[in-house]
Amino acid sequence: MAQKGTITVEKTGEVFSGVNVSGSEDSDVIYQPVYEVAGLEGAVYEVRAAEDISTPDGTLRYSKGEVVDTITTSSDGFVKSKELYLGKYEVKEITAPYGMVVSGETHTVELTYAGQNISVTETSTSFYNERQKVQVSLAKAIEKDETFGIGDNGEIKNISFGLYAAEDIVSASGTVIPADGLIEIVSVNENGTAVMKSDLPFGKYYVKEIATDEHYILSDTKYPVVFEYAGQDTATVEIKVNDGKEIKNELIYGSVSGKKIDENGEALECCYRYLQSRRNRIYKGYCTYDDYLCKRR
Repeated sequence: MAQKGTITVEKTGEVFSGVNVSGSEDSDVIYQPVYEVAGLEGAVYEVRAAEDISTPDGTLRYSKGEVVDTITTSSDGFVKSKELYLGKYEVKEITAPYGMVVSGETHTVELTYAGQNISVTETSTSFYNERQKVQVSLAKAIEKDETFGIGDNGEIKNISFGLYAAEDIVSASGTVIPADGLIEIVSVNENGTAVMKSDLPFGKYYVKEIATDEHYILSDTKYPVVFEYAGQDTATVEIKVNDGKEIKNELIYGSVSGKKIDENGEALECCYRYLQSRRNRIYKGYCTYDDYLCKRR
């Protein structure tokens, strides 16, 4: 009887395995995901004949390119083919495990004669999958005031955002990034953009402004960020906060009002007054009859 053999395939990749916590109650507590390489379940492979494969009696068993087996990795990341005739085979991933990017690699393996005392020989190969990743970015705009010279002096770089978990995000070990846990703080650059650097697992998050320039109103809006698996052919999912629209900051406005009188305490009929900035720039102002009002708008 012709000797046969099996092909063992191992699949590994990074999994969300834990959470690193830094900071203290007196400062920002930061939660960062931790990953480790482990066996991956659910990878599907096709095994094809890499050549015409015949047994010693001259019988053609498999034609070149013929699919001879389809196999799927188990929870430990391993899978073994059925018994195959000796010869060269190609192993290719056709379906990546959930959360992974398909490798696209084809590995050639060979089952060779192992001697008359061996009924079934074996060979093996291994594949590594890259984890699907995400890039979260935002665009920021601020209101400007030319009269007071506000908005063009680097104020935008004083704005920062926090990235938070919107739900409990549980690792393979059971450790958790808690809902509302802070994952990262990022500052806006001079171009009004910011990109998160954290390597996030799948889950629901939100971005919120946590600091702004002293001239501006701090926004309490939470902008949702949802990272879902986008299929095995996508290496990086790009998410633009607020659907890519600029997140705007408005200036803090105030008003000054009063009454103009002469040295005897009598109201003057009309006297225009102007409020000036610290840079001696004339601010908007007007008065009507015995009252004057200097007002931002």
